[in-house]
Amino acid sequence: MSRSKSLIKKAIRNVELTVLDQKHKNFMLLRRPRESAIAHTLKLLGDIERDFNNTDLRDRSYFWRRSGFRYVLDAVSHCLRWLAEPPPTRVYLPGASWQQLNREAFDLLAWGMDYAKLAQDHVAWTRGALECNLDETRKMISFEFPANFDTFFLLTQAASEEFYSKRALDEIPSDQLQSGFSAWIDRFTKRLQGVDISWKIERNEKSHQIAFEWLSKTLWPELPAKTDLQGYCLDEFRHFFAALFIHGLYISWAEDYMDKQFGPENEAGSHIVVFSENQMIRWLSEISGVNRSSLRAIVKDLTFDTGNFHSSIVTQPFVKSKSGKLFLLSRLVTILDPMPMIADALHKSKKDEIYAGFVQVLEQSSLDQIEKIFAQLNFRVFREKRFVDADGNKITPDFLLYDPQKKELLVIDYKHTLAPSGASQVIRKSKSLSESREGIRQVQRYLEFFQNNLRLLENWIGEVENKDKINGLLLFRWPMPMHLEFNRQVSIVDWFSLENMLSEENNISIKSLNNWIRTRPDLPYNLKHLQRVPEEVAVDNWTYRRTILAEV
Repeated sequence: MSRSKSLIKKAIRNVELTVLDQKHKNFMLLRRPRESAIAHTLKLLGDIERDFNNTDLRDRSYFWRRSGFRYVLDAVSHCLRWLAEPPPTRVYLPGASWQQLNREAFDLLAWGMDYAKLAQDHVAWTRGALECNLDETRKMISFEFPANFDTFFLLTQAASEEFYSKRALDEIPSDQLQSGFSAWIDRFTKRLQGVDISWKIERNEKSHQIAFEWLSKTLWPELPAKTDLQGYCLDEFRHFFAALFIHGLYISWAEDYMDKQFGPENEAGSHIVVFSENQMIRWLSEISGVNRSSLRAIVKDLTFDTGNFHSSIVTQPFVKSKSGKLFLLSRLVTILDPMPMIADALHKSKKDEIYAGFVQVLEQSSLDQIEKIFAQLNFRVFREKRFVDADGNKITPDFLLYDPQKKELLVIDYKHTLAPSGASQVIRKSKSLSESREGIRQVQRYLEFFQNNLRLLENWIGEVENKDKINGLLLFRWPMPMHLEFNRQVSIVDWFSLENMLSEENNISIKSLNNWIRTRPDLPYNLKHLQRVPEEVAVDNWTYRRTILAEV
């Protein structure tokens, strides 16, 4: 007799708890003094990021680099959680050279990357995004995409994310900031040599004002500068991040120069800021001009939560040791997006009510922008119009686009879901996945409502020839690479991509718009170049088999 699904699920969960979640305890780095282990883990992250930028890896496709480095970041987050656990034994190993510690950090991180993949698959399975099979005889667990998995959506959203990232990168005023680099690196070098130069100089430099103005234009410009974030205001966060970004940017330029001059294996390791909490707050206050009480609240929100499985160094870059020391990888700041960072930090620090208080302002601002662009097309635009049928059923779609010439209707549901930090983050954020699925069902309900009320629809909006002329669209604010099921009735796209397309198309029909979303001719991905291939990961006496998308 075959085992019930509940027993199989329990058996898989048992392997996860007793095998997968225990393997890290065998690694040597966990027996080293924790502050040294944290420093070497962060240094290794910096070195890997440098390799992704300055070696042949830079020539690999964005799809490869994106998925690879996301797993590195996830792996580091797992390693930091493991390093916060009580040591496997109470006896530390004898002192080791920095080369030995680097090797041990690399070994732990290598397992962390495998663990990140498998942990992601376990969570995706529990969310219904993957299917799982158990073979206890062969001791094998297999994760596979469901039959209706929408590969096209995941890949096109990953490509859209690339363009979104490039635009965000282009918005950074790097050329303007170069003017302050020489003087900054000269002061920094002298400080390393013991010369007492006040850090307060940095906040009065032109580069700080340039970075602050950039953040004022890109980090929630819709909100007042004094928006309360409980302990600090929005402008204080901008000043804080501007100062930290300049520090990280100039450090990364110096490190990249060393890599180009002396090769990637030079002795200039990735720079880490290490202070006690009070020293860190004082230093941040000096370079940013933000008062210490506000900075203490900011740093608290951005300190990695080792007790939360879903915490990520992508949104909480400060790492705190048991003794209270704070660690920060300088160049890490330059690859972080401050918007998801602060939003995720507010969520993790139990400030959801604050974010909910102003997210409506952000959403309404986006809806205003979308309505303005839709109005420039040859459509009639209806925003948040309420409809009631003869049976009293009510709906209020976010947008309706009606083409009176071709008698076509597009029903749109808009999701202002925060842009995640990569596909693995989306899977872990069950709210994003469940909201997306509910959004699809919502659009389907709208379609059914209008298809059942064609005659009333003519009185409400205009004539629609038949049900096939009514189309549905789920519209995200940002690219959202995630595991969704294919749906023939509802198209899905992000506003960033759609806005770019509409800026170049003056005359478009609803049918051609829908075809564009379904084919995405603007993107470089060719599905023929990607295949589903198996990947196996050994975990003690068990083997995990997972399905991945690989370039051929």
